[in-house]
Amino acid sequence: MIAAFHKNLGLTFCVTLMLYQSLAPSAQAETVDYKRFEKKVVATDLIQPMELAIAPDGNIFLIEIGGIVKLLNPNTRQIDTIGSIEVTTQQENGLIGLALDPDFENNGWLYLQYSPPDFSGQHVSRFTFRENQIDLASEKILFKYEEQRRECCHHAGSLEFGPDGNLYIGTGDNTNPFNDSQGYAPIDQRDDRGPWDAQRTSANTKNYNGKILRIHPEADGSYSIPDGNLFPKDGSVGHPEIYVMGCRNPWRINVDSKTGFLYWGDVGPDAGQDGPRGSRGYDEINQARAAGNFGWPYFIGDNYAYHMVDFQTGDIGQQQDPLGPINQSINNSGSQVLPPAQPAMIY
Repeated sequence: MIAAFHKNLGLTFCVTLMLYQSLAPSAQAETVDYKRFEKKVVATDLIQPMELAIAPDGNIFLIEIGGIVKLLNPNTRQIDTIGSIEVTTQQENGLIGLALDPDFENNGWLYLQYSPPDFSGQHVSRFTFRENQIDLASEKILFKYEEQRRECCHHAGSLEFGPDGNLYIGTGDNTNPFNDSQGYAPIDQRDDRGPWDAQRTSANTKNYNGKILRIHPEADGSYSIPDGNLFPKDGSVGHPEIYVMGCRNPWRINVDSKTGFLYWGDVGPDAGQDGPRGSRGYDEINQARAAGNFGWPYFIGDNYAYHMVDFQTGDIGQQQDPLGPINQSINNSGSQVLPPAQPAMIY
């Protein structure tokens, strides 16, 4: 298991190898034997490391938010800078996602998710790694999606391949959670308050933010839509790339290499206690065995509902129904009728 570090935490980078063994079923919790773990420091003094990927030869590719890609040799501890991508780091932008192609050993392809200074949104691009450097001229922009940069926050960003060769892309709700939302659901529908309304993004079937997308990269640099995503491939209900909607800030994602189940951590809102507007905030660990809607901004945790609020008057309305949430926001460009909300696995 590889630990992922938040960009504001420590700068020492460790790889923790979990040694698994067969365990007999027990009715009691097993005491952790720390001798089963080996901690090996392979790099220090990194600057806001964001994501890593281990190559078949054991070397570690790592990105820093400022646009730097590094290659770490865990045996010699040698660190080489192998590429530099021009990015903006305003708000939570930067170089935010990394994945190696399933056939990296043969094709040398790696994928980066980053924030171009001249495009208000994110690029997911394929590059070729050759002669110990990333060939920047080899870039093929596989996918891009727009965001608002007028207000912070929640750009998320994470890339992961599943066992079937599909690429998963984490995106944040791109919504300002502060001030009038009071730490509860940011569903402000006043004029010119779109950046404060996560119904515009996470609960919008035709917006790429607040989602985990799933596409299948093709050899020519394009992509196809795999079967089993949340909406029809014709785009009539929602964007066909969407696998999971209703996310707040899926900071890191992972796909089980055997089952293909998708896992992600979602950072919750700031409300410290239940109140008239609804539930306190919860952080979540989610599991998707199939495509689905995971509820934000209408629900948190075990589908605890938030009340609809008139931000103009302060009046508090009804809660949404997790079996049939409705998005009637003036900022919604997709379907009003949303898929049922799925509760968090752990919250």
